[in-house]
Amino acid sequence: MKNIFKFNVALVIGVLIFTITANAQYQLNNRMVHQNKFGINPAYAGEYGKTRIALIGSYTPTKIENANNYLWQQATLETPLKDNLSTGTTFSNISQGNFSQMQIKQAFAYKVKFSEKQNLSVGFSFGLNRESLNYKNGFNPNEYVDLSDPYLNKDNYAENNLGLEIGAVYRYDNFEISLSMPAVVQQNGNYRGVTAYTAYKIVLNDEWDISPSVLMLQTEKEQYEFTSTVGANYLDKLWLQVGYTDVSQFVMGAGFKIKGLGLFYNVSVPFDSKYGGMVGSTNQFGMFFNL
Repeated sequence: MKNIFKFNVALVIGVLIFTITANAQYQLNNRMVHQNKFGINPAYAGEYGKTRIALIGSYTPTKIENANNYLWQQATLETPLKDNLSTGTTFSNISQGNFSQMQIKQAFAYKVKFSEKQNLSVGFSFGLNRESLNYKNGFNPNEYVDLSDPYLNKDNYAENNLGLEIGAVYRYDNFEISLSMPAVVQQNGNYRGVTAYTAYKIVLNDEWDISPSVLMLQTEKEQYEFTSTVGANYLDKLWLQVGYTDVSQFVMGAGFKIKGLGLFYNVSVPFDSKYGGMVGSTNQFGMFFNL
């Protein structure tokens, strides 16, 4: 136990030294958070007590003339180690027209058990964030593009930054609450960011349970986005969810599990005429493997 604690302390100090110039990450609006909590908080690494692989893809079309569609993918791998210590790796890619952002992060999480019903997990991740713009093939300007932006006068632009994320998850019986900071160190006025999530599982009978939840993200523009959902689970084989976000979207999802394999789909449909006139429905697909 003491050796593990010393290892974690030394690793955190080392990461802090190398992340003095860390920039904020772009928050991925994961609507299937029930099935991939590790994607929002490193403290969830190893939550299932087994090796787990998750693949998620999301596509949002735009309705603005000459604007670009929005696409992101995320792959995660979680592996339990020993003595309540787990590790996980996350790879994310975002692309929209000439802009792209790639992230790779390595996480470690440690769980402290206070009782059979109560525990606390703490975790952190460190990694590399690369943002790039490429205008060699030109770009399609529209009313939302500032043509005086100096970056548009270059053939390409790329920036690499180290990143550090910390988080914690507290559980008591069927209640859980988590909090994470996706960018601990602030630079050049960029936000540090915060992600919060809470849920409570209500067991209806031997077959069904439901889980109301709220996910809060601080976006790259220092605004907050709330997603409220109610998920229903049948024998840990069938999953359904409905909800909404305060960015004028309905959320509807479904999925199923067969042994160690899970397939899920979620659609976020704009219900505000102004917002719906800018973008279409966001389609999100997920695949999970428990090894």
